[in-house]
Amino acid sequence: MSIIYQPQLIFNASEAVGGAIVKATAFAAADFVAGMNKPWAFYLGMAFGGAAMATGIPGAATTIYIIGDSLDFWIFKSPDASEVRWFLNGVQQTSIDTYAGTSAWELIQNVVLNPEGINTLQMINFGVSGNGGATGIPFLGLGDFLIFGNNAFAYQGASFQMANDVLTLRTQDAETGLDFGAIPLYIPHGFTVAQLQTWLDLACKEFDDAMNVKVVNADLTMPMTVVGTVKANPVANSLNERGGLLSFITSGDYGDSVRLPGILTSLMPGDAIATSDALIAAIVTRLTTATTAATIRPVTKNGFNWVSLSNGKKSLRK
Repeated sequence: MSIIYQPQLIFNASEAVGGAIVKATAFAAADFVAGMNKPWAFYLGMAFGGAAMATGIPGAATTIYIIGDSLDFWIFKSPDASEVRWFLNGVQQTSIDTYAGTSAWELIQNVVLNPEGINTLQMINFGVSGNGGATGIPFLGLGDFLIFGNNAFAYQGASFQMANDVLTLRTQDAETGLDFGAIPLYIPHGFTVAQLQTWLDLACKEFDDAMNVKVVNADLTMPMTVVGTVKANPVANSLNERGGLLSFITSGDYGDSVRLPGILTSLMPGDAIATSDALIAAIVTRLTTATTAATIRPVTKNGFNWVSLSNGKKSLRK
């Protein structure tokens, strides 16, 4: 199965490529793609009678969602080389150095997928290759993806874009109100929290020195992988607005709650949630106890422990 990259819908690429309107050879495609150096560019019918896409921008990434048993994909190697970091279901795989003295397409074969759900594949142009022969242009070119297995399928979750973590600096002014300013800073994904903190230690003072307001805190938002065991599609006619509110006793002076959008009708046939159901019990256990090898236990926004479920009620939102 060939996967068609189409960042900007101009015409039906699937139909056009199906007719193989351009029967260029792989190496002719390589020469054509290598002549470009810009954000993700799409080349219809250029590789293997299918498609190719490429970028010369460090940090540019794409995420593709795949159903299948295994995967093959083509990657372009040339003197204009980059380090390619790629993640399968959130786990970083062996980096690919795309340097080669002579331009060529290379087939990466037999990437094992989880056949029981949706797999997330992320490809990142991480910058110039460390090979001494590289010209210094961080070029990443991809050809067709081939997916094998029953009901093999893939789709691109969003337009090709940068894969970023977001570090947001919060600033406080001299007024008595609690409104804070915000400075979002976008960092290519792939660094550890410790590395980001080291960078932030220096950046905070530099920003603070240039302003009359004070930098008071910072927070980090990073992309995470949703595991393949979740459902493939929303249930027909489901609505986020039709939710259920789980109210908890906490270790603090006040209770708190968690809202479940689009809750199962079987869990809330009327105005009350069936709090004794095993599906609700699993969520309660996950919130009120420390689980996983890292012994993670969530807390409320005020830092108190979730202790026990008190009730569950209907929650509708516009």
